[in-house]
Amino acid sequence: MIKRVLRALDYIGDLDDRYYYKEDVLDRCNYFVRDLIEDVSDTRLITPLSKKNHVGVEIEFISKSEYFDIAFDIRDSGLENKVVLGFDCSINSLQQGEGYEVKVIDEESSINNTLKQVLLILRDHKAYTNESCGLHVHIDTRNRDVNKVFHNFLYAQDLLYKLSSDDRKYSTYCRKQDLNNICTYSSHSYGIEISEIDTIEIRMQDATLDLKLISNWIKLLITIAKKRVLYDKKDLSPEKLIKITNFKVETKEFIKEREFD
Repeated sequence: MIKRVLRALDYIGDLDDRYYYKEDVLDRCNYFVRDLIEDVSDTRLITPLSKKNHVGVEIEFISKSEYFDIAFDIRDSGLENKVVLGFDCSINSLQQGEGYEVKVIDEESSINNTLKQVLLILRDHKAYTNESCGLHVHIDTRNRDVNKVFHNFLYAQDLLYKLSSDDRKYSTYCRKQDLNNICTYSSHSYGIEISEIDTIEIRMQDATLDLKLISNWIKLLITIAKKRVLYDKKDLSPEKLIKITNFKVETKEFIKEREFD
């Protein structure tokens, strides 16, 4: 496949500008290369590099930069084993750039530093988000009781949605779970899902390129995941949940600042 692309590029380079169809050939080759890139990016999978608890973060964003320009900067930063870049067709970029998704994985103790490096790269490429972009976080369940973690996230969903905007609350990609008819498989339709990769995926948060907001959101989710006692009331209000969960002061401040009416 790569050889075919190189041969096509060589052919274009030999074309004389007098040929009216040269521009058409370029367009066709661009589409071909784009399809090739999408095939490659969709098949790359990054996995935990140790048995310690990890966090996976998926950030949807828009940029006018070409795919390879961003991907090469990620590679040159030594992050290729922790970060993968792909396209995201669910993003409405309003023709102001390309819709991308960057996936980041690292240990809980190191994820913040890795995210900092990634966000600096995205800033160099003038990345931004809009209401169609989401932030997905994967909480590692390899060393946790997946059913207990899933249960507590479900019972905490009123609080989690309260910290997300209406654009996310009513999105077809992150609906609230019906506690009387819980979906236990990954469909990319609910805000809380059991993933096929040994994680619980939390999908309802708005995308952001603000490291502090992402970091505080992750801390909040990890605190809920660590809770060993099951939340025992389906009508658990956000206020009650905050009282019975051992959130740190900075997380409580984040909740207070982030709450949407």
